[in-house]
Amino acid sequence: MCETHPKIAILSDFDGTIAEDLSDILYRTFAECGMKYARMWAEGEIGTPEEIIKTFATVHASQEEMKTALRAARFDDSFRPFVAFCLQKGWEVAIVSDGLVWAIQTVLDFHHIPAVEIYANHIFFTGEGYTFEFPWFRPETPHAGVSKPAVLQRYRQAGYRIIFIGDGRSDKDVIGLTDVLFAKDELLALCRQAGVQAEPFERFADVQQTLQKQLWMTS
Repeated sequence: MCETHPKIAILSDFDGTIAEDLSDILYRTFAECGMKYARMWAEGEIGTPEEIIKTFATVHASQEEMKTALRAARFDDSFRPFVAFCLQKGWEVAIVSDGLVWAIQTVLDFHHIPAVEIYANHIFFTGEGYTFEFPWFRPETPHAGVSKPAVLQRYRQAGYRIIFIGDGRSDKDVIGLTDVLFAKDELLALCRQAGVQAEPFERFADVQQTLQKQLWMTS
């Protein structure tokens, strides 16, 4: 009888998990309003789409100026070997973020990360400024531009076991929906408050080391 292996999807948040928060960099560097709407989001007063649209209404930087700032973001240099490890195992790897696809891709390209799927919000550069699309917005998670549970459900319906990696409040909606949850910072605190099992980590090297010990992944 042929041995079968589970289909595994490695889904990771980006801002604060893989790299420094990219929206914070753009807001602090280029937005006349600074972190005003980001603070309102953190207080639950507005959702991500409103935060992004209102903040960028006060931004007048070019795409190249923003790219330069993003490339200076702190980045977990163990993420690249982690992706290589996962792909060698035949696992799906994707980023699930409430940030911007363009910003994330800019940083991944700068660090020579192999192509991975990105579920995030879209920014488009026009002659008059910027426009946005939120293809993963769902009414059941109105605070987020990207409904992370909806993305996880897509993989679940395709028969994947799901490993999620995150750090903050934008990841709280996945608590209880994953097979394995790696958490740090605010997300880890939220898991402990809820009595939900989560694997603590600091860098992706830690995640890789833990996954190498997970027997169910090869049984």
